[in-house]
Amino acid sequence: MKLFCPRLAAIVACIACGGSGRAQQLDLDESNDGVCRYILDGWIAAQGNATGGYGIYSYETVEEVELNNGTPKLTVHIVETSAGHVRIESSSPEAGALIQAYDGRIGWRSHGPWGIGPMSKGDIQSLLTQARLDTARGTIRAYAQYTLLPPETRNGRPCYVLGASGRQTGEEKWFFDKRNHELVEIDRPTTGNSPGIQMYFSDFGPTGGLVFPYTIRIVGGKSGITIHRLKLLINPPVDESSFVLTMGQLHEINAVAAILERHASVYGVDENGSASRSRVVHWSIDSSASGLREQATISFRPPHLVRYEVDTAGMGKTLEVSDGQWGWMSSDVLGFHWLKPAEIATVMSQANSYKLPRLADAFPLRKLVGERIVNGRHAVAVALATFAGPDGTYYFDQAAGRLLRYVPPRPKDPAGTVIDFSDFRVVAGIEIPFVTTVSNFAGQTVARLQSIENDVPLADDLFTPPPAGH
Repeated sequence: MKLFCPRLAAIVACIACGGSGRAQQLDLDESNDGVCRYILDGWIAAQGNATGGYGIYSYETVEEVELNNGTPKLTVHIVETSAGHVRIESSSPEAGALIQAYDGRIGWRSHGPWGIGPMSKGDIQSLLTQARLDTARGTIRAYAQYTLLPPETRNGRPCYVLGASGRQTGEEKWFFDKRNHELVEIDRPTTGNSPGIQMYFSDFGPTGGLVFPYTIRIVGGKSGITIHRLKLLINPPVDESSFVLTMGQLHEINAVAAILERHASVYGVDENGSASRSRVVHWSIDSSASGLREQATISFRPPHLVRYEVDTAGMGKTLEVSDGQWGWMSSDVLGFHWLKPAEIATVMSQANSYKLPRLADAFPLRKLVGERIVNGRHAVAVALATFAGPDGTYYFDQAAGRLLRYVPPRPKDPAGTVIDFSDFRVVAGIEIPFVTTVSNFAGQTVARLQSIENDVPLADDLFTPPPAGH
């Protein structure tokens, strides 16, 4: 279950603001700009301050976040200061607490049992956007142009409607209650492959002399989220140490980053990009547990065609083909059938099965385990995790920087699997282990990479399903 997904940051960032109560009477210029100004000034007045700045130096909020896909609710605790220091803690009983913070210089994220890791500049910018407390005045300044649109009714409330443009989202429609100038809805149009988004604001209440919505509902396509503000404080006392790493944490972040950077430099750079070139990869696989011997051939043709053929001694051939959307299997034992989504995903993963992942990009949470001996070589072990949980422990050669061993976490793999890599060779700019040994309580399987042929012409009929009945 992926509780801390990259989409949550963007969704929580959509917290807009509104006002309640009676807006003060404002002068009305009947031109388009004048009417728009009247409506926007009414929103500022309704939120609690029509003339000056809001005087917000820090804020703290606790929110309950509920997705419509049945996943457990999250509690999100956000603190931000005028110095740009930010801390967001997202927690649930099932997954524990994920902390993301920025102290003005360093961004970091931490999950106690899963580890700690640095944030990129892009991650930090996303965090700052997510933590921003939107006020009417600040939101208005973010848009370049406003247009008066025909009035509409929302939930029985007659509304002024403004078109707001000047952002990459295209022209948005903002709905203001005519009675009290509350911003009750924002509609963002469909852009590219992204569905339109509707944001609904309700349960307005006062805090720190201002008025904000305490319930925000966001709908995009089939996805939906509801945010209930449980607490909102303006200018509370702030513990500055909560944004800052300890010396021990900083040492661990830097030590693991150096290990992963060294591995990346040894691993190399894929020449021309594997996604843009055809290839054929040949494997031989021997299993002591089953006694089976296999020959496997993986053919890839850009952009997404994969053909995975396995010849098992004494059992015949199995052929699986997919383009990521559809797929089929033909087997001497099982016959023909169309692949299910999970089977398609397995076939597609074979396309790059000879490559190791770019670990620093794939795993934001890391933990330094310590020095170990792996097959007679001195290694350093690092536990890596995603926001969904631990992925396993990786062992790197201290002398050469290579990845020597990978051990999945026991909860995911009760068989106690250990995967060792050896016989490293450079192919098209990447150092690849030509021998992969998988050991567990059932025995040992050794996969030997026989060859990799790049830029191979691959005919259409290699990926075409056989005629019905064959």
